Amino acid sequence: MHIFEVNAQGHYVTTTYGLPYKRLFPGHVYVVTHRQLKAGKVGYSQSGPRDWRVQEHIEHGWREHNRLQFDDWHLADAVESYVKLKLKERGIRPFLTAEQMPQKGASETFALDDITVDEVWQLVEEGQSVVRIDRKSTR
Repeated sequence: MHIFEVNAQGHYVTTTYGLPYKRLFPGHVYVVTHRQLKAGKVGYSQSGPRDWRVQEHIEHGWREHNRLQFDDWHLADAVESYVKLKLKERGIRPFLTAEQMPQKGASETFALDDITVDEVWQLVEEGQSVVRIDRKSTR
């Protein structure tokens, strides 16, 4: 999870410290839902040839609600962290267990009884507007 600082413009700024930054890949933030589990999940993945994550969830009974594309997967990762932070601030904790998520990602799940998928998607869009990355070298 990223650590954010809020700057004077109200942007949530994080760094790429500790992240490999040798090459940029496009990425996306996605939200999926599972009707029987009454659960939603926010996540991020690289796009293009590395785009396998949403399909993996679909194979386990999830349906894609929406996705937001970014030129840089680091920003998609940071927006996902922003959404998780905002869910935590609202008192919404991870809903499913690791056993219920064999494809991994239980820490990014939420109960659809606690928040709607559209409200979570609004947090994704908000994150796109307020999250910034300060690209610091780790060398």
